[in-house]
This record gives sequence, C-alpha cells and structure tokens, in this order.
Amino acid sequence: RAHAPTGGADVGAAPECLDREQRAAWDYITSRCPQGVLLRSDEVAVEIAARLFAEMRAGRITPAGLRQLDTLLGKLGMNPLDRQHGKGVSPCRTVQ
Repeated sequence: RAHAPTGGADVGAAPECLDREQRAAWDYITSRCPQGVLLRSDEVAVEIAARLFAEMRAGRITPAGLRQLDTLLGKLGMNPLDRQHGKGVSPCRTVQ
C-alpha cells in the first residue's frame, strides 16, 4: 500500500501485565500473523486480541467479545478475506 508506515521495531514480547493464558495467546497470535506486519505501535491491538483470545479459549468470551476479536484478527491480517482485500495488512519495510 502506498501510504503504509515503514520501519519501526517489531511488536516484541508480551507485556508483563498479561497473565499466563493471555501471554500464550499473545505468542500464538504473533507467531501466526503474516511476517513483517506487526510493529511496536500495534502492541495495544495485539494485547486486546490476546486478552479476548484467552477468553475465547477458556469458553468465557461474550458474543460482543467474539466480534471484536474477529475484527482485530482481520486488522492484523489473520483473516483470509481481509488479506485478500489488503485491509489492515501492509508488510513493513525497515528504513535503512
């Protein structure tokens, strides 16, 4: 995409404020997201997704939470339809 941000640090490890299940969800999401998409600026979105993903895995997610998770995962490029249409997915290039 023409106006996609470039460069920046990768999203990195899960924040300490997440519990064990949420950290596992963070690792799961970040390991399956298309390479080069997540940056440090995406940390809040990934944290929200990890919290919701952990709730889903535990069987405690609400319908509203499931919709929010689906939306966030699409924005992170983890939905085939969103990847096909380029929504929210723009591999980041490191500025030299």
